[in-house]
Amino acid sequence: MNRRRVNVKHLEMLHRLSKEPYATELRHRRTPPRLPLHSGNQVSSLRRIDWSDQSAVAILLCSPNRNTAFVARGLAQKRLPPANGGITSPEHMKTKTPRIFATATVLVWTVLLWGCASSHVDQAPQNESHENISPEQKEAVLKALRLHASRDLYIIPNIPPNKLANARQSCAVAADDEVLALVDTSAMRSAKSCLVVATSGIYVKNDLIADSPGRSFLPYSGFVDGGIKRSQRNEVSIGGVIFNMAWCSISKDEMIQMLSDVQVRLRR
Repeated sequence: MNRRRVNVKHLEMLHRLSKEPYATELRHRRTPPRLPLHSGNQVSSLRRIDWSDQSAVAILLCSPNRNTAFVARGLAQKRLPPANGGITSPEHMKTKTPRIFATATVLVWTVLLWGCASSHVDQAPQNESHENISPEQKEAVLKALRLHASRDLYIIPNIPPNKLANARQSCAVAADDEVLALVDTSAMRSAKSCLVVATSGIYVKNDLIADSPGRSFLPYSGFVDGGIKRSQRNEVSIGGVIFNMAWCSISKDEMIQMLSDVQVRLRR
């Protein structure tokens, strides 16, 4: 009976304090530092409390242990994070879903537009002349190319069929022209943007982001005496034809050296 009377008096006192203007500030001053949830059985049991329910905290205030009551009151006012391990709430996911969907849409359209741009085929000019080199010169060119083995350099007979077909189509290689090697410079590794070393000359196909997009052809008559030098940041000038190497693993210096070796073999 005495304990019940004390608890009732305690509740009446808290009820009067809650109506005073400085009651909240006074309780904050008297509140001891918050204890960790694993410090005791009494405090650990607070995990089962719904922190948004103030009536549940009032039940703890009836406890004769004042420290437990104050800790419970402080935790309730602090509004601890949910005990679900920090899992994102459904309301938060509703706000993130439109952003994720918009980002995915932009990526899909970018890939589609890039694929359409890479698939664009330029037609060869009608006055374009093709004169094939001799079998001896062909072997000399292959020897020069094999000295510069690289991941993006494919030399016959080790050219993948799909890359060879894409390169012939995108560069509009002549039907009677044999492809000796190709350098894949496409972002999707499809060889739709590439450099082709053929038996009649050098074919170049740059994608639409290059400074000089589209197809170009340089016969060996203009290639042998043409200068090979750096042009822009990701480009090499081959006898006046710009070759973009933005997506190529071969460095510009290696490309210049390889083409220079081909020039030397053709001059002999």
